[in-house]
Amino acid sequence: MLKGWIDKVWNYGLTYGPTNLNLKKGAMLPAHTEDELKKRNYLDGIISLNTGVFHYNKINDSEIVF
Repeated sequence: MLKGWIDKVWNYGLTYGPTNLNLKKGAMLPAHTEDELKKRNYLDGIISLNTGVFHYNKINDSEIVF
């Protein structure tokens, strides 16, 4: 399911595939504050998603901006 999301949102060729743009840094901007995510136990999921998506696309320098 995540692979399908990456294909639709990141578009094949933008960050992966034979003609990538060689992006070096990424940032994820959650819709909620860090405290709200911690309160609902979502912060670990956001961190995993951030790491998984960016590392899958060979962008090793990424951050979550609150």
